[in-house]
This record gives sequence, C-alpha cells and structure tokens, in this order.
Amino acid sequence: MFGTYRTLLAIAVVCTHLLLIPAIGQYAVHGFFILSGYLMTYIMHHTYGYDLKGIFRFGINRFLRLYPTYWFILLVSILIIYFYGEDYSRAYKDALYIPKEKKEFIYNFSLIFPRWTPHLIHPRLSPPSWALTVELLFYSLIAFGLSKTKRRTLIWFFSGVIYFVGTYFVGLGRGYRYDFILAGGLTFSIGAIIYHYKRFILSVLSQIGVKLNIYVLFILLVFNAVLGSVTHLKQDLSYINEMNFYLNYILNGLIIVYLIDNKLPFVSKSTDKSIGDYSYPIYLFHWQAGFAATMLLWGKPVLNNSFTGVLTVVVAFGLIIVLSKFSFILIDVPIQKVRQYVKGRVS
Repeated sequence: MFGTYRTLLAIAVVCTHLLLIPAIGQYAVHGFFILSGYLMTYIMHHTYGYDLKGIFRFGINRFLRLYPTYWFILLVSILIIYFYGEDYSRAYKDALYIPKEKKEFIYNFSLIFPRWTPHLIHPRLSPPSWALTVELLFYSLIAFGLSKTKRRTLIWFFSGVIYFVGTYFVGLGRGYRYDFILAGGLTFSIGAIIYHYKRFILSVLSQIGVKLNIYVLFILLVFNAVLGSVTHLKQDLSYINEMNFYLNYILNGLIIVYLIDNKLPFVSKSTDKSIGDYSYPIYLFHWQAGFAATMLLWGKPVLNNSFTGVLTVVVAFGLIIVLSKFSFILIDVPIQKVRQYVKGRVS
C-alpha cells in the first residue's frame, strides 16, 4: 500500500544529501511525517486501542520496528568510520563521527537527541536519525490520545497552523518550520486529519469534479519538488518557494488518501511491501554508505552532483542493498515473529 511511496521518499532524501539537490529531501521528510501521523492514528484505533495495555503494546511494537535495525546500522557505522578514519568521515559529513562522551553515546543509542532542533546535536552515527526523535515524540503523543477524536485532531491541527503563522510574524526562518521539533506537529496532524476525514476529503473532491489519479499526483509531486529546488536559494522567488513548501503537504496528503484504498498500478501488494522494506535502511544508512563508497572509489571524501558524485551514489545504493539483506535475515525475520505475536495478542 505505502511501501513504494516510502522508499521513493527515502530516495528523495538521498538526492538532497548525496547529490546536493536542495529542498526535495525536506519535502520528503515531511511526507514521512504526514504518513506517520495517518498510520499511527490508524493502528491505535484498529490494532491497539487506548487502554494501558494497548499503549504498552504499541510502544513495544514501535520499539521492535525501529531500534534493532537502527542499532545494527550504528554498529556498521562505527566500523566504517573506524576503518577509514574520523578526519575523512567528518570531512564528508560534519556529524558523522564516533561519540566520545557518555551523553553522546546515550543520545545515539536511544535515538533521542534532546534539543528543540535535534539535528544540531553532534555526533550522529546515522546523521538523519534526528528525525526519529521527532517521530518518537509524536508517536508517544498519538498513543496517549492526541489524535483519538476528530475534535482533538482539529485542535492539534489548528494549533500547528497557528504556530506556523506565528513563525512568519516574528520573523523566524525556514528551519523553525522544518527541523524545529514543534514543526513536526502540523505534518503529523495532517496525517491524523486524513484518518478522520478521508471520506469527507473524497466527497469534497468528488463534488468539485476531481478524481485522484496517482500518475497525475506523482507528476505534480515531482514537479513541485523540482520547482522548490530551483527556487530554494533565489530570494526574488522566495514566495514561490513558500508555495512549493505547502503544496508538498497537499500533494503528499492526497497521495496518501489515494493509497489507502488503492494500490499502485503494476505493483503487486507483495512487491510493494518488499520495496518498502528498503525505505528504513536507505534513510538511516545512506550517509555512511555514501562515505564508504567515496572512499572505495576515490580514496577521499567526494560530495557533488557531477559524474563522480552520481557514481558514488550508485555504489552507495549497492552497499545499502547488501546491508539491508543482512538486516532482513539477521534482524527483521526473527523480530517480525515477535511483532506479529504482540499484534495477535491485541486482536
């Protein structure tokens, strides 16, 4: 249902980080947040429930989904950095080095980077893992009922809107609407809105004569991302860039609405799931894979969008696939049995 979509979002993040294509990675991260808002609200209603037992089992299942694979990737990251050296790893990505202090190990091990802007905490053995701090916060709030009812969800959504509007009034920059931890509230609430108001959204679209088409939605999503990338650093086009930023919310939301009841054309359910299994390793491991690839190919950190950069990314994806296969065999298969047991006990 959402597997291919998730992996495409992860690839967009890679394009921003390793090919230096601006903006599209930011758009993809917020796409992830919207999807998480929908999925977490859905499973709390349909799988776990809001009693203490349900909340506990939700927490256990989220832990099993996120942490074992993450810890495996941390171990591989340490080996890569140790092998090639921190001078090179930090030249490639400033946050990519081995923790020295106890608190740095705790931050990296726990996935909790305790700062209003989590990505400012260094080191991060998986540089994009700051976004998981945001995810964990809103997973917890959703589990404790933030999106349990339509009324709560609307209050949450409009609180997010007020926060975003407020950032403009007081002159805060884009970061306060992207990687500041409170900025995640609006995107997660949009996902919860989709859960509660999907039928209403489809009814409104039907009344105005709009039928969702995944090809059109995908083309519009890509076009909007490209336009956002082009206008990202152009001050005279900043108003267009702001429009792109919020159109991304709408387009990702509509894609999610479509995928709830429809599968992608020419992609079976099993294939979609298999493709989706790569999204998490791609997201967590692409900086480390890119670093290993550039050292293998060039013997030094290379980060650009020329031929050398593109070839580095191709090799990096090969490394990600190999790592993912090991992760599937060693971690995901046995862990999945436990996760299914937890779900089964709930239902």
